[in-house]
Amino acid sequence: MNPLQAGYAAAVTPHNSTDITGATSEGFFIYVGVAGDVSVATTGGQSPVIFKNVPAGSIVGNGLKVNRVNSTNTTATNMVAIR
Repeated sequence: MNPLQAGYAAAVTPHNSTDITGATSEGFFIYVGVAGDVSVATTGGQSPVIFKNVPAGSIVGNGLKVNRVNSTNTTATNMVAIR
């Protein structure tokens, strides 16, 4: 997956048990619009994986397949799932 060649995007609403709309085994990269921490669940079932102090404009998950952004421990906002 290359975030520069994404063909799907969805707004992210963090939730502790609901995956991102359109989640598959391919997973997503997560674009962070407003800086903060991002807690994710991977397609392999690892949860939480917490990325600390992610800057605005960053991509989380480069090389990591993400299916959910958890509401607990996530302070970043304006996130978009892309694949």
